[in-house]
Amino acid sequence: MGTWPKRLRSCVTWVIAVIVLVGLCFLHIIDKSEIYFREEENHNVESWIQSLPESSSFFALHVDIRSIVDRKLLNSTTEIGGIGVINPHPFQFINNPGHCQFKSNGLRTVLVLVKSTVRNVLLRQAIRTTWGNISEENVKIVFMLGRNISNDLQRTIDQEAARYKDLVQEDFIDAYFNNTLKSIMSFNWATQYCGNAQFLLFVDDDFVIDLPKIQRYIYSIPETDVDTLFIGQRITQPVVRDRNSKWSLSWKGRPLLVDSTASAVVGNLNRVGHYW
Repeated sequence: MGTWPKRLRSCVTWVIAVIVLVGLCFLHIIDKSEIYFREEENHNVESWIQSLPESSSFFALHVDIRSIVDRKLLNSTTEIGGIGVINPHPFQFINNPGHCQFKSNGLRTVLVLVKSTVRNVLLRQAIRTTWGNISEENVKIVFMLGRNISNDLQRTIDQEAARYKDLVQEDFIDAYFNNTLKSIMSFNWATQYCGNAQFLLFVDDDFVIDLPKIQRYIYSIPETDVDTLFIGQRITQPVVRDRNSKWSLSWKGRPLLVDSTASAVVGNLNRVGHYW
């Protein structure tokens, strides 16, 4: 009789070890698939840059930036003579909740775009049950995703999208190196499907947001400053050249020595839309 508890504990230990091993193998396979598509699929930023002719260097455009910005503000063109469209985005939606519906009740409307990944199901659910659990009809929260090659994962995402109606997904590979594509998708979707939002908050899914505090700040902005609001925390650091790092960028892909990003952005949506 005394041997059964020991055998049971041993069996449970072995079962747990097998589950952990299978999970690690699964994550390893997914990570390898992302690396494969980063190098081979030609649907990411660096491969597109490398496909440009030498005469059309993406990072050394000899143009009058002021005149281009003025032209963009006047007629929304993204064309530059002899160069074509900057940041082409030839991807299609897999999941799209459609146009935003707000009831402002006299309050400013806020769109929260959360940059997520296919595998971060638990993080999205955590947001829905914590800082994203809101009842205000003047605020909308949407998660932004790429795609994964796993059909099982895609079925899970389709079910999640059907249940919560808060997922926007395009058909580029959901890999870390394609973050630029996800940012472009996010701002494109915001301007096309949620243009009635007055303010945009752009964050990652591992952020914890004090949303009521951000709302109070947005409501307090003087009307004279609304159209020009664009806020973010600027992060300045050297570009990583180590090819073993997930943040690595080649000299051709990014020849500049300083990289600046914003960890979170709050801005007037019309102002943000001018840049995309």
